[in-house]
Amino acid sequence: MIGEKLVGFRQWSEISAGFPSEQELLDSCVLNENGQVSTKAEVTDLTAQAWVSAAQIYLQCRFYR
Repeated sequence: MIGEKLVGFRQWSEISAGFPSEQELLDSCVLNENGQVSTKAEVTDLTAQAWVSAAQIYLQCRFYR
């Protein structure tokens, strides 16, 4: 049940309304010549998604150990 909630989790903040899916977030990112995102909103959204992904990995490790 927790895994399903993490898959459907939608992150938002004061500077970004968020994205309905991880793929839409990744598709929306524009990289500069160094391969980095350049806006605060993109950094915030990607960091939040990294935490969700970390929680998914942790959940699987706990479940399958």
